[in-house]
Amino acid sequence: MIKVIVLIGLIAVCVMAVLVKARQQREARESFERRFATYEDFTADVDPEPIRAVLERKGEVAAVATLRRAYPGAPFGDARRYVRQLRRR
Repeated sequence: MIKVIVLIGLIAVCVMAVLVKARQQREARESFERRFATYEDFTADVDPEPIRAVLERKGEVAAVATLRRAYPGAPFGDARRYVRQLRRR
């Protein structure tokens, strides 16, 4: 009986953690969307040099991750598009 109670408690904690994380992500995305109405607004705000340095040193995946850490809520597709455009410049 105690094992069942502990198991239910662990499941409840996990569910709460998932719900909290989902809410944080949604709030970050909404904040990003309020700040940057268009992709062009977003790219105009980004300093390309630190992202380009990561791109050259560690590659595309690390550059996208760096950009998304600097701009929480940034859509993955937009961050990847920006990094790929940097590569072409």
